[in-house]
Amino acid sequence: MKNLFKNLEDLRGINPDPDFLHRSKTEILATYQTHSSTSFRISQFKNRLVEGLSFAAALGLTSLLLYLTISGLSGSSSTVITQQDKTQFDIQLRDAKYYKEVAPNVYVVVLNENMEEEEFQEELNKLLGK
Repeated sequence: MKNLFKNLEDLRGINPDPDFLHRSKTEILATYQTHSSTSFRISQFKNRLVEGLSFAAALGLTSLLLYLTISGLSGSSSTVITQQDKTQFDIQLRDAKYYKEVAPNVYVVVLNENMEEEEFQEELNKLLGK
C-alpha cells in the first residue's frame, strides 16, 4: 500500500512536454467554433419562440374547430328537436280527430250487446276504414 502512494506521488510531478502543450493549445484555438455564446443564445431564443408560436397556433386552431363543431351540433340538434316536436303535434292532432269522429261510434258498437259477432266485425271495420 505504501508503494502505491509513493507511485502516485511520483506521478503527480509529471508535466507534459512544453512543445506538446504549445501545439495542443494552438490546435484547439485554431478550430472553428460553431457558435459563440451570444449567437447560440439568440438561436436558442428563436427556436423557442418558433416552437411557442407553433404550439399557440395549433392550440388556437384546435379551439376554433372544437367551437365550430359544438356550435354546429347544437344548432342541428335544436332543428331535430323542433322537427320531433312538430311530428308529435301532428300525431296528437290526428289522435284528437280520431277520438272526436270515430271513438264515440266504436263505443256505441262495443256497448251494443244485441249485435251478432259478424255484424259487430262489419261495423268495427267500417269505423276503422278497413
